[in-house]
Amino acid sequence: MGNVLQKAVDAKADVDEKRAQYKADENKSEFMKLKAVMAETTGAPVLGPCICLAFHRFVALCAFAFFVYTILSAVPGFYEKKSFATVEFQTVSRPPPQAIFPLSTVPKRPNPSSLPSVH
Repeated sequence: MGNVLQKAVDAKADVDEKRAQYKADENKSEFMKLKAVMAETTGAPVLGPCICLAFHRFVALCAFAFFVYTILSAVPGFYEKKSFATVEFQTVSRPPPQAIFPLSTVPKRPNPSSLPSVH
C-alpha cells in the first residue's frame, strides 16, 4: 500500500513540476482553473477501505448536485424584466423662524400699515 501512495505522490509532483515549467495555468480562465481543481479533487486517490472511496465519491456528487441546483435556481432571474424605480423630489418650504426659535428671541415684524409711507 505504501508503494502505491509513493507512486501517486511522485506522479503528482511530476505534473506540478511540468505545470510550473510550461506555465500552464497562466492563460487559463477562472472557470478552467476551478474545473481543474474539481477534477483533481474527485479523481484523487483515496486511501482506506472501499467504503471511504464510496463516501468520498458520494460527497463529491452531492457537492456537484448542489452546485447545479444553485445555478439552475439563479438562471431564471437573469432573464426577468428589470423594473426601475422613479425618484421624485418633493420641495419643502422653510418653516418660519418662529417655529425654530422661541418667540421671546424673535423680534416682532412691524405692521406695514404703521410704517411711514415714502412718496
